Amino acid sequence: MPRYCNQLIHKIKDYLPNEKIQFNRNKLTRNLEIIFENKNAIMTILESDTWEQNKRYIDHIMSNEKSEVCFICSTNKIQKKRISCNKCAGDYCIDCYISIFRTNKGIIICPFCRYSIGVEFPECMIEFGVQNILESCK
Repeated sequence: MPRYCNQLIHKIKDYLPNEKIQFNRNKLTRNLEIIFENKNAIMTILESDTWEQNKRYIDHIMSNEKSEVCFICSTNKIQKKRISCNKCAGDYCIDCYISIFRTNKGIIICPFCRYSIGVEFPECMIEFGVQNILESCK
């Protein structure tokens, strides 16, 4: 695991000593993910992110001021895993996330701040990526 990941893991554990969290390496992007079990949230760590950016996002996840309705479709309740942008922390449902993934062929573009993450997949790999997303949200 890259050195920045190890340092960040220790910072997060020190910052949230009583929070139940897990660390996972995303199979497709190879990015480090933090799973906040008590908050039903996943955070992706990017090498370019600063501690201040990560801390702001963690604070957003830890706050109790969460909407239960998706900000994009306004119809789906965010029930299982909450999907949030790494930069602006905007929340949306898994259905909208998958729609963005399919539309952009593997590149997730935040509908709020336009931040993008991911790589373009060949058409034959899109459904494999969708299944991976669904598996990670169980």
